[in-house]
Amino acid sequence: MFAATQQTLALRKTTSTTTTSRSSSLKVHMRAVKTGVKKSDLKDGKFVYEDDAKGRILLQEFMGDVYAINNKCPHLGLPLQGKTPLLSATCSKRGGVVCPVHGSEFDLKTGEALGEWCPKVPTLPIVGKPMAGEPKNAEVYPVTIDESTGEIVLEL
Repeated sequence: MFAATQQTLALRKTTSTTTTSRSSSLKVHMRAVKTGVKKSDLKDGKFVYEDDAKGRILLQEFMGDVYAINNKCPHLGLPLQGKTPLLSATCSKRGGVVCPVHGSEFDLKTGEALGEWCPKVPTLPIVGKPMAGEPKNAEVYPVTIDESTGEIVLEL
């Protein structure tokens, strides 16, 4: 059933819009993607949506609002929300999603890295945390709820 659900979600309709900034001629192409997912479908407040272009996107509910963040931790590309409870992202009280592997936290609204970078990576004598690298922000996407259907819509 899970595979059928993923196939159904991947086939949802998308629409494209073009936004032009008045201060420059840069065109940003965004598309509204109806996910087929409602807030009531978010198991434990989360759901991983599969998009053909962007890959896996974590839909996360926090304090009644739904947020969308790329499901890859920017540190090493490991999933924020994995398939087992051990590899499940958690939400912090300040509105961040926490990587289950490295412990890095990302603001659900902005994607900004919050707090200590990779706190679960061990600190080695003299060299510190060579595997941690520099902090990187996560990619987030605007979310709306279709009032007629209750469906979560992403701007990608």
